[in-house]
Amino acid sequence: MTDLILRNYTEEMVRSYVGQYLPTEKDICHCERCELDIIAYMLNHLPASYGISHKGYLFDKIKTMDPQHRVTLAGCFHLAIQTVQTRPGEECVTQNVTE
Repeated sequence: MTDLILRNYTEEMVRSYVGQYLPTEKDICHCERCELDIIAYMLNHLPASYGISHKGYLFDKIKTMDPQHRVTLAGCFHLAIQTVQTRPGEECVTQNVTE
């Protein structure tokens, strides 16, 4: 048996990006439901990128270094925030924006 696994690099990059930048956003709820809604929005609006890698290898380094890819992630992140902010999910803990 090998240490190779199938990975969705887009999902890993989105989760990492949201984990890094969501805490800096003050005008959005940070509950688990809203965070997952942001991640789901982004994944539904970005192309999937599957690849095979060894266990423990987190990212496709070439894509994470590409400036255009970072701009695309940032734009999608802000659209996701706007969407979730205007329509929080039923299970949102706060049901409104945190101050």
